[in-house]
Amino acid sequence: MAPMQYDINEWLEQNKKYFVPPICNKLMYKDGQLKTFFVGGPNSRKDFHMEEGEETSLGTLCKMIKKVFLGLR
Repeated sequence: MAPMQYDINEWLEQNKKYFVPPICNKLMYKDGQLKTFFVGGPNSRKDFHMEEGEETSLGTLCKMIKKVFLGLR
């Protein structure tokens, strides 16, 4: 099976309508547990998602501040 390839700039241009309030996000790829999500801004949310597992963030067109909360058990 050939690897998936995307032109990120083209994909962002085609989906730019999703990156304005109130939506500000778009799922690009999903296969099982692997998900690739793009989030627009500005976004100053006070609610957070809680999900176990690994998560990686990359700011491509902006500055990003990501708050990470570690739960104590």
